Amino acid sequence: MVSYQSKRRDDSSRRGWVLKGPLFVLGMMIVGIPVVWSFLPKTLWQGSHEKPLTTTVTRGEFINQVVERGDVESASNVEIRCEVETQGSGMMIIRIVPEGTYVQKGDFLVELDSSTLRDQLVQQQIKVANERALLIQAQRALDTAIIAKQEYLEGQYRQQRLAIEIDNFIAQENRRRAEDYLKYSQSLAQKGYITQAQLEADQFALEKAIKEMESARTKLDVLERFTKPKYLMQLDADIETARAKLEAQQHSLELQEQELKKIQDQIAKCIITAPESGQVVYANQIGVRGQTDIIIQEGVRVRQYQTIIRLPDPKRMQVKTKVNESKIGLVRVGLPAKIRVDALAGVEFDGEVTDVGEYPLPSSFFNSNVKDYQVIVKINNPNEQLRAGLTAQVTILAQRESNVLQVPVQAVFEYAGEFYCISIDQDGKLTPVKVELGASNDRFVVIRQGLQENQEIVLNAAAYREKVGLAEQKTSPQQAWTEEQAKQASETAAEPAIRTRGPAGEATEEGAGREQLGQGEGAPRPGGGGPGGFNPAMIADRIFERSDANRDGKLDASEIPEDRREDLLRHDANGDGVIDRQELISGLERFRAAGGPPGGPGGFGRPRGPEGRRGPEAEGGSRP
Repeated sequence: MVSYQSKRRDDSSRRGWVLKGPLFVLGMMIVGIPVVWSFLPKTLWQGSHEKPLTTTVTRGEFINQVVERGDVESASNVEIRCEVETQGSGMMIIRIVPEGTYVQKGDFLVELDSSTLRDQLVQQQIKVANERALLIQAQRALDTAIIAKQEYLEGQYRQQRLAIEIDNFIAQENRRRAEDYLKYSQSLAQKGYITQAQLEADQFALEKAIKEMESARTKLDVLERFTKPKYLMQLDADIETARAKLEAQQHSLELQEQELKKIQDQIAKCIITAPESGQVVYANQIGVRGQTDIIIQEGVRVRQYQTIIRLPDPKRMQVKTKVNESKIGLVRVGLPAKIRVDALAGVEFDGEVTDVGEYPLPSSFFNSNVKDYQVIVKINNPNEQLRAGLTAQVTILAQRESNVLQVPVQAVFEYAGEFYCISIDQDGKLTPVKVELGASNDRFVVIRQGLQENQEIVLNAAAYREKVGLAEQKTSPQQAWTEEQAKQASETAAEPAIRTRGPAGEATEEGAGREQLGQGEGAPRPGGGGPGGFNPAMIADRIFERSDANRDGKLDASEIPEDRREDLLRHDANGDGVIDRQELISGLERFRAAGGPPGGPGGFGRPRGPEGRRGPEAEGGSRP
């Protein structure tokens, strides 16, 4: 009996614990959960529908940096080039100083193969000797011609003149005697002492003497007027010819001597010495795919003017890096920079941007859509450990603002051309706040107006825009169609296409085209019928460019695609069966003024249905 009652008490106590245990645990949960929840940070709230992730507006220094990697090089490189004229495959390197060697001015650097040049030197020396022999002969010929002229004037000419003068003197004396004999014979003939025949003989002798005298005078005249000038002209011609040959031979000798000196200089240039002190760096060239295109070593052939060795100046160092086109707008000459070299741990150098490339660097075939710009950063405080060729990380301080409000970029979204944040009060109420943005980087954006320091805002604001009545605007099929037309026109007639804005509110670098089309900030969306929807003239130009096959400035039925033929021919105002540019622009203007869909009145195309068909089944379209 006792054991039974004891057993009942034990069972009752166990049943009481079974009932009281869950009640105790439930009470502890009711009391403990709020206590634990109060200690959790608000950013760890769960249940995104009621408790969003939040952050606070902070005030402090805003820094926007551009971080890139590049190679250290000397800002003043002495380039050692091959100055030997090369033909065919170039000059072979026989000896070269090891890379990395420190050399002083005048030290040996490179020896090129000069065996071919030395063979040319022997042949050229023979040519020079032959030209000198020919020059001597030409000089002798000139001297001979000059002597021949002197010989004629002082010898032959004087002899001929004296001989003629003697003949003339004898003729005169014979005439005088003949005249005396004739007078004496005439007196004797009158007295009958001589016959008539003897008298006629004396008369004939006188006439002969006169003729001989005239002949002597004629010879002298011919000698002075013809013979002498003829011989002088011939002798002068011989002299001039000999002198011309001498000058030609002198010039030929000079050319051959110049060629000889040139070959000697080329042979001398095959031994290259250091013009300045420095460390030897081979001028290897790396291809666009990373392979080495040119390797400098013994046995390699180099061409004329090719750089073989560089001697960098260790006191003037710089870093050459590449910046992507998305960030190049932040980089300008004069910006400060910090340089860290991988090989020098813990060492930081001060730098400054000295050059920003105006044009993108050449890209490979596989990365043709990637555009990088070369940026040169000068190292202001180089040391002896800094060497050319080392890899460095460059941090360019693009923007810095002190004591400014800033929030994470995720806390900002765009609506209707304006930027908003979502504030949250203590009761959890969400309120959109229009903000004015400043500079931005990958993490934060500066707030100019709209928020206060320590104000609590929603971190992932885009997820709660619908709850505050700023749902993302969606484009209708008609708007999308018109936007595509505007896009095509802008790609043809405008500069970079559509202006967009980043989280910080600054215009991206694609940005002039949309403003030119009337689609910039504050402009109505395309297809809405407003004045900034699209540009009819640009769209008309685009259509004519694609469809006007014969370039006559008109579109006939054969040039218009079948699916648009009916719509476009409706703009034929004069009924001549073709559409000119002005008629098409007028139709597009009517469509823009009406504000209707492309398939509506005044339009020039019907929207496509779900399967790409044109017709009444397409959304927003109706067949007229």
